[in-house]
Amino acid sequence: MKTRAQRPWLRRLRIYFRRFRIAVWLLVLVVVCAGLYLNRVGLPGFLQRPLMDNLRSHGVDLECARLRVSWHRGIVADQLRLGGTNSLLPRFTARSADVRVDAAALLHRRVEVNGLEIRDGQLTWELHESGQPPLDFAITNLNARLNFRPGDEWVLERLTGGAQGAEFHLTARVTNATAVRQWPVFQPRDAAAAAAPAAAPRTTLTRLREIHARLREIRFTGAPTLRLQLDGDGRDPRSFNALLHLSAPGAVTPWGEFTAGRLRLRLTTDTATAPLGGELQLTAAAATTPWVSLSDLELDSTTTARLDAGQLTCRAGLRAASVATPWAGAETVRLETRWTQSLTNPLPLDSVTDLHASGITSRWAGATEAKFRAASRPAARAPETNAALAWWNTLLPHALLVEAEAGQLHTPQARVAAVRLTADWAPPRLGVSNLVVQFPDGQLRADAGLDVLTRELTFALRTGFDVGQIETLLTPKSRAWLGQFTWGPPPVLAMDGALTLPAWTNRQPDWAAEVKPSIRLAGHAAVTNLTYRGIGARWATTSLAYTNHLWQLPELVLERPEGVLRVTLASHELSHAYRIAVRGPFDPRALADQFNAAGRRGLGHLAGDTAPHLDAEITGHWYERDSIAARGFVTWTNVSYRGQHADRVESRFAYTNQALDLYAPRVERPDGFARADGLRFDFPARHGWVTNGLSTTDPRAIAAAIGPKTAAALEPYQFATPPTVTVNGRIPLRGEQDAELDFDLAGGPFRWFKFQLAQVAGRIRWADEQVTLTNVTGEFYGGTAAGHAWFDVAEPRHTPFRFHLAVTNADLHALMSDLHSPGNQLEGIVSGRLTITNALTQDWRSWWGDGQAQLRDGLIWDTPVFGVMSRVLNTIIPGLGNSRASDAKGSFLITNSIIVTRDLDIRASGMRLQYEGTVDFETRVQARVQAELLRDTWLLGRTVSNLLWPVSKLFEYEVTGTLATPEARPIHLIPRMLLAPLNPLRTLRGLLPGDNSPGVFQDFPLEPAEPPPAPARQDPSSSRDNR
Repeated sequence: MKTRAQRPWLRRLRIYFRRFRIAVWLLVLVVVCAGLYLNRVGLPGFLQRPLMDNLRSHGVDLECARLRVSWHRGIVADQLRLGGTNSLLPRFTARSADVRVDAAALLHRRVEVNGLEIRDGQLTWELHESGQPPLDFAITNLNARLNFRPGDEWVLERLTGGAQGAEFHLTARVTNATAVRQWPVFQPRDAAAAAAPAAAPRTTLTRLREIHARLREIRFTGAPTLRLQLDGDGRDPRSFNALLHLSAPGAVTPWGEFTAGRLRLRLTTDTATAPLGGELQLTAAAATTPWVSLSDLELDSTTTARLDAGQLTCRAGLRAASVATPWAGAETVRLETRWTQSLTNPLPLDSVTDLHASGITSRWAGATEAKFRAASRPAARAPETNAALAWWNTLLPHALLVEAEAGQLHTPQARVAAVRLTADWAPPRLGVSNLVVQFPDGQLRADAGLDVLTRELTFALRTGFDVGQIETLLTPKSRAWLGQFTWGPPPVLAMDGALTLPAWTNRQPDWAAEVKPSIRLAGHAAVTNLTYRGIGARWATTSLAYTNHLWQLPELVLERPEGVLRVTLASHELSHAYRIAVRGPFDPRALADQFNAAGRRGLGHLAGDTAPHLDAEITGHWYERDSIAARGFVTWTNVSYRGQHADRVESRFAYTNQALDLYAPRVERPDGFARADGLRFDFPARHGWVTNGLSTTDPRAIAAAIGPKTAAALEPYQFATPPTVTVNGRIPLRGEQDAELDFDLAGGPFRWFKFQLAQVAGRIRWADEQVTLTNVTGEFYGGTAAGHAWFDVAEPRHTPFRFHLAVTNADLHALMSDLHSPGNQLEGIVSGRLTITNALTQDWRSWWGDGQAQLRDGLIWDTPVFGVMSRVLNTIIPGLGNSRASDAKGSFLITNSIIVTRDLDIRASGMRLQYEGTVDFETRVQARVQAELLRDTWLLGRTVSNLLWPVSKLFEYEVTGTLATPEARPIHLIPRMLLAPLNPLRTLRGLLPGDNSPGVFQDFPLEPAEPPPAPARQDPSSSRDNR
């Protein structure tokens, strides 16, 4: 019963269920149909308008082909378009966008769009310019998710896209987003602007086209990625913060290429608490441009701007493992800089920059390490701008401090251990202080200052290094001059100076004419172990000055082994005139290397432990030898030349026009002195003059000092006591041409050849190549001698000469003792004359002349040539042949060195001998002698002689042989027969073969004498060796 009662209820339930299912299916069908309609056809207009209005309220002016409903995406806008009326802005299109609607708002019958999700969008710039081909730039594959939040806030969760191989990622947050549409860039151009010439837009378009063209030239080795984050208030564009990340594996650009590059850029807003700022970070494994190549590059920078104050505060840092440019390179570089920049002035208000580099190389120099620091600040008291200051006006408001340092600096020309300096610009003065250049063996220190108002540059320099280390930095001429010096420890130089620079407005100044006259220098220098072209000094110091083109060394002091030498120097740079004063000892032997071989040999003959003391002044013009002039006084003690000692040598001197004048020169020796009123040497004319020369010293010493040939020529002329000699005239400096000298000589004892004279005097004149002796007188072996002579020395091998000699009352024994035999038995008083009219010194067969001789009270029979008759006469009458000759005289002629006499008459007690014949210079005799008995008997001598004529014929002999070994033979046969019985032993001995006994005169060996030397003539080709 109960079951049956329940069946109607179940039936009704089934009916309701069927109805409900049908309704559901109908509802599903309606929904499906509606969904198909909304998906395919789109939302109807009454549904689209609230959506569009809501989007516009969020600041999105959306245009689309349709709004439709997607089963899984919701409301979808197809063929989406966004853009304004400004042609310079890009045009945005998208295939579709999901419109997210707030479901809760729909329940309250309100349409609220929460966001958009854009799919497959594209941003296109149409860079169309008149007269140019169309050009479009597009960012494709744009996908974005944009959220609209209460309070007019946009949140862009993501935006991705790509362009030319690059990937873009953007996120953003914007408050008051609708105000963005009020930015000027999104405003349409008015009609006036559209009608006016579009100069500015066209310029912008041109720039955009250029940017596009440059971007197309960039080739990436891999897809770069750009990530951008934005955050700001749409009401103020300056409030936006931005963070940009850019990374690329590598790229080749028109400006260079890089690998593994990363860029991070952050921009901050200008608020009450945080001014406008930015941060930049850039890294790259390698970067190369036409100007520089870097590796492991790190660049970071921060910038803070206060627009109300119009200033930027910036900091930047750069680090690189290596840097290379066409001019220089470094292994590591680190740069840090901070500055404050005015928005109205390109120069910073204040800044600090620090640079550190190591392993620096360049084509000019290199360094192991370098540091640089520069700091600028506003000037405390800046002078007013002045047109005359030119570009310095830009720097007047600023003060600058620079510090720099480099270690182990090396160039192809020099090596420097360290360099450092400090520079300070405090308008209007620029200063450089503590400039130190450290060399391995010393340093250079300098300070400088420049007043830009007066253009005066002042500086101070201190050096203590070897200047030879930087000689390659000098000009070839300066290097050649510097190469003449050597020193021990580096020289020390202290120098202060000043100069006036050209006007700042003068772009092409004449430095030589405008600056050089203003240069002023003053300083001091010192050096030890100095040599100049082989001339050394233990130490040298000097002060120096330069002004008005005039160099001055007012006190140059040098210490040499011989003492301290003081020098002053003045030299004019334009006229090349100079003046040098020298005072102190200086050994001329130190100049040996400055002379040729002959000059060095001459200086080598000097000997002595002292040096001459010089007090001289030298003037002239550099590079003009003819302008050299000098004057002064020189003394030298205890000096020897060619072994000839002098106690003292002194003279005043003057040199001008290549002529040297010696005033009152004097040489003092132990045996006398030599002096003159003046000596003059004219070197171009090769002449010398002596005025009132006087010598009381040994002439051989003077000759030895002149040279060995002169000494050899005067060696035969010997004075036991130095004679007194005066000389005047002209001296040829080479050869004998133009000689004109007069000598007056007096002194004794004198020895020449084998002659010895107690006193001799005379005058010698040397004119050209002729030497003339006049008024020659002297004491001659108890008598006197007088004569004159002439020599032509033009031909040195065969010198023509002639002379005249007159002897009066000479002692025959003393004369022959010197000439031949000290033990001779000759006696008598000799007088005579010898005149040679023509002869050659080296040819004994060339003599011509005549003469006569006279003997009184003489014994001559000890002479072999006369002794032959003595023997014969003693045979007849013992003792007759040894009788004293009361008188003997004769004359003779000399022809071709053959002496001819025809009237030699010897008178003795009871007889007279008459000689006639010849004897040559080889002592060969060819003579005839006749003895006349009783020829000089008083009153009856001639009569007796005539009566005894037959007897005289018995004593007529022919004499042959030589003077030392004469042979006498009777001329007639009868005397031979008569005299044979008177000397039987000699007759028998003469008949024996092989008997060559010289007889009783064998102890008188008279040999031909050597010719006396002629006055010497020096060969011009050997005059240097002689001197």
